[in-house]
Amino acid sequence: MTTTNPTPKITTNPNKLPWTQDRSGARQELRRGGARAVGRILGDKKRLEDYLADLEILAEYGRAKYEEQIAAQARRVANANKRVEAQEAVAREAAKRAVVDKRRALKRAEADLKSAEARVASKAPTKVAEKTA
Repeated sequence: MTTTNPTPKITTNPNKLPWTQDRSGARQELRRGGARAVGRILGDKKRLEDYLADLEILAEYGRAKYEEQIAAQARRVANANKRVEAQEAVAREAAKRAVVDKRRALKRAEADLKSAEARVASKAPTKVAEKTA
């Protein structure tokens, strides 16, 4: 058996309205202004219709603004990803250059070693007996 939450009773006391939880306080002014506007309807049907029409406009505005913010957030994320990719590419290129430089240095060191070995081999003493004779 499924249980459904009962619809909260709406009273005419604005302090007892079952507002949704608003931890950030972002809708405080909306609630306060809405309650004041309702208080100014004063039983006039035209004012009630205008008030409800304004609420619909506000709801449409909220949806449109939400979509705009989602798109802007997606653009910011995409731009951040592009920056990260560019930084990674620069780092990869720097690493490649470092590897190439190390290989060149290794080749130079190997060539120097061979040259030094060749010099040592050419100056190697002959047998001791031959030199003294």
